Amino acid sequence: MNLLPRRHWRRPTIVLIVAAVAAAAGIAAGTSASALGESEPLLFKDTTRWRYLDTNVDPGTPTDPLAWTRGDYDDSAWLEGVKGFGSAYGATEDIGSDYRIRTQTAQYVDDAHTINIPALFFRSSFDLTDERLADIARLEASVVYDDALEVYINGVKVGGANDDGVTGNLTYGSREIDAPAVADFAIDASVLRPGTNTVAVAVHQATPESPDVFFEFDTLWAVSRSAPSQISALSLQVGSDETQRNLTWYSDSGADEVVQVVPASVADAESFPAGAVQAFPSTSGDAKHSQQWHHSTVTGLMENTEYLYRVGSADHGWSRSHRFGTGTFSSDYHFTFVGDPQIGATDLVDDQAGWTDTITKADATFPGSSFILSAGDQGENAGNEAQTSAFLAPELMRTTPLATNIGNHDNESIAYRQHFFMPNIDDNYGGASAGEGSGGDYWFTYNDVLYLSLNTNNEDNANHAEFLRTVVAEHGAKARWKVVTFHQSVFSVADHALDDDTIKRRAELPPVFSELGIDFVLMGHDHTYTRTFLMNGSEPSNRSLEGTLTPAPGEVLYITGNNSSGHKFYDVVEDHDFDYVAVKNQEYVANVSNVAFSGNTVTFTTYRTTDMTEVDRITLAKAAPPVVDPPAETPGVTTEIAQTGSESGWVLPAALVALAAVATGVVAVLRRRRSVHGHS
Repeated sequence: MNLLPRRHWRRPTIVLIVAAVAAAAGIAAGTSASALGESEPLLFKDTTRWRYLDTNVDPGTPTDPLAWTRGDYDDSAWLEGVKGFGSAYGATEDIGSDYRIRTQTAQYVDDAHTINIPALFFRSSFDLTDERLADIARLEASVVYDDALEVYINGVKVGGANDDGVTGNLTYGSREIDAPAVADFAIDASVLRPGTNTVAVAVHQATPESPDVFFEFDTLWAVSRSAPSQISALSLQVGSDETQRNLTWYSDSGADEVVQVVPASVADAESFPAGAVQAFPSTSGDAKHSQQWHHSTVTGLMENTEYLYRVGSADHGWSRSHRFGTGTFSSDYHFTFVGDPQIGATDLVDDQAGWTDTITKADATFPGSSFILSAGDQGENAGNEAQTSAFLAPELMRTTPLATNIGNHDNESIAYRQHFFMPNIDDNYGGASAGEGSGGDYWFTYNDVLYLSLNTNNEDNANHAEFLRTVVAEHGAKARWKVVTFHQSVFSVADHALDDDTIKRRAELPPVFSELGIDFVLMGHDHTYTRTFLMNGSEPSNRSLEGTLTPAPGEVLYITGNNSSGHKFYDVVEDHDFDYVAVKNQEYVANVSNVAFSGNTVTFTTYRTTDMTEVDRITLAKAAPPVVDPPAETPGVTTEIAQTGSESGWVLPAALVALAAVATGVVAVLRRRRSVHGHS
């Protein structure tokens, strides 16, 4: 059982019910109009009441063991509650994966607390009219359980997890699991009937000695037959460079689907002129709930241009169109940095409302961000589609590119890779630590900045170091700034700073960052705001608190973002001397940061979202490159320039390098190259 760090839970005052409903449905708000409103919740964890039996009594009979799963069963003597059913060592406390026991159940057969009750039983119901029943194509369920799960509707078993060892009502399950897990499954509509439908659930302990038991029916959704193609979870993401964008979405069409892109100047939201449309194919694969994931890369984007796009197919329909702009391709731009959103850590609706509030205020305060960089833990539970959809629900997720890190709450499901299509990902480095999980380090460039993301759930730091050295050797020389980002902070001030894996990572990775000339590192995980002094390796090397710092070679700045949805915070460990800390802050409110490049500087401004006042501001400055006057023209000297098809554009043949300083034509080309590629 995982006991988690000390935390504070806060709820925002804004509740976006409509968006939350769309998110829980697995439909990103603002996708195809036909999809919205055509799924509806039949059961929802925050509102559905359950009857439950925790008395070590078999609810069946010898001749009809499943009598308790049908509608005519009398459960009036059972207890009643809403969500978070369970017990951990006979008590109410947080258990693994950050689930909270809110309805205490019995756990043990004996007063000595040595033998578990084999199973707990739950019943609830929902009603359907004849008309509504006729419109339902299927049900989609998301259930949290520990250790084994059986789900019935109207006496028919429709789902289960880890239940291959269950042989009866009051029997133990097959394998003990370390923390509550999520089971997502689709249910055929043939099990439904008009009128009252009964849902019955059994949650089994793995062994008589299992430390905890847990049940929460997160969502049960009815999916309509009326939409020919349901497109959901659409997200705009960063590409390999500023001229590209990646996109991901889910669809149930089963068909090949594409992205259509058109300059906004020649189209409107409803009409994409055939002569102006570019189509980009998608790759796809099987996802949950009879859907397919789709990944596509849009290339050849122009600077300072507005585009419209939509996804889908001519045969099965399109999403509604969305607009994005490329902005400048110069070295002066800014992006938004957020710490862990962790949607679902407290309440799905409240968490989504807080997340939406954060990025909406950020966009209003410093509009025009080139992208949004998340430190990881997009959701609370890996693979939970309702949480991912809530994270993707704000329209900004379709208009501003997203770059994500893999958090420890993301990596145990392949669904992360299905939803977040990061560029240049390499599974040879930072590979998934779980067989069905997500992993991989990746990199991209944006204008003259090189970004490198590490999957630090993989604790092979030597492997990460090899990735960094390889990418920096290939692309670092073209970058004015080099940035590393990952989830598990190496320099923070809450309980995770004292974890064994953090201590190891702190000793092994920062020296590599200093060696490679990394300028700054952005992290999350510890749910407090922390900024370090300039660090050389793992030690402070410059304790200046000035508003502008000019790092010496090897000096790196580290920033840890606080929670960005405003609900889950960790206390600062006050009785430990963290000698690397220049600024620490914990006000138990969401934070968001603007990272702005301008000339030879980059400025980090972090805001509290309650009133968007500053928590912290610091600027890094690079020494300006020397200004060299162009040489006087030398008559009679000519030079040929070779053009290649590489990313670099115009290049000088090696044999002519010595003549470059005296060739006026070459100087002109070099200046042009500097302008196009943002080199200083």
